[in-house]
Amino acid sequence: QAMKKIQRNRIILASKFCKPLPYPGHLPLGSRKEDYIASVEGSLSRLKTDYLDICFVHAIGEKGKDKDREIKRLLDEEMLSAVEVLKKAGKIRFLAVSSHGPNNMEELLLTAVKSGHYDLIMPAFNFMKFPKVPYVLKEAKKRGIGVVAMKTLAGAKDMNLETKGEAFEPAVFKWVLKHPEVNGLVITIKTV
Repeated sequence: QAMKKIQRNRIILASKFCKPLPYPGHLPLGSRKEDYIASVEGSLSRLKTDYLDICFVHAIGEKGKDKDREIKRLLDEEMLSAVEVLKKAGKIRFLAVSSHGPNNMEELLLTAVKSGHYDLIMPAFNFMKFPKVPYVLKEAKKRGIGVVAMKTLAGAKDMNLETKGEAFEPAVFKWVLKHPEVNGLVITIKTV
């Protein structure tokens, strides 16, 4: 309903290579080119639009510790072939990868950055975990790859950190945005 009232060129829409149900529904390694295309077509239909700005290979490194399997998922020829078709058709603009961790996040994102296939990465980025993320961000910037930070507040509120009189959340956002490689933040607001 909201899409009927929004000027499409004034918003950025993102989706994932997923099936709508069951959650999380990420397309697994071994999916066919047609599965990836159908996933995007389904998103377009549900969103009542004709293109996505960003399509994610989502939650890389989330399940299991099989790094080689996750690298294959990142560089899957069926997926990359589908992306080429979808980009040529104007149905997606940018290919992205996201990771909450916990397994091999930095190495997997660095593989995506160096592969030349990805336009954007979205890592969990906070001062509590994943100390090598700043290196990944620098490599992404060097290669012209966008960075959107997520999970910026993860776990830190429980630590009672000193923020010099400033509210905790703005202090954390300032810390994240001091990294010039970060182009944006994902902020999730939970309502009751």
